[in-house]
Amino acid sequence: MTKLQISLFTGGFQIKQKEVIEFIPYLFWLMRCNASLPYFFFSFPKSKTVISIFKDGALHIECYSQTEKFEILKVLKDMEFKTTDDCQPVVEFDNFEGRKIKTCP
Repeated sequence: MTKLQISLFTGGFQIKQKEVIEFIPYLFWLMRCNASLPYFFFSFPKSKTVISIFKDGALHIECYSQTEKFEILKVLKDMEFKTTDDCQPVVEFDNFEGRKIKTCP
């Protein structure tokens, strides 16, 4: 991954496409283990869309271009993402089999 020069850090990362897979585990642990960490927002060069990740892993997408919005929604639909118009979790993580907290009697 591209080495950052801390003295030049401006509050954002510019990651090349080939570096995204390498960056994801770092991002996950930053978000998972640091409750005081500010939100991470994603965008793309010359894009009019901003993406953030909710606590349950859902993507929150703000589009400022109708054309770009329809393109993104098509890509996500083709990738079988679930969509919702409200901010409620789409997947019920607490109801997964095997994901129960067991207490001792």
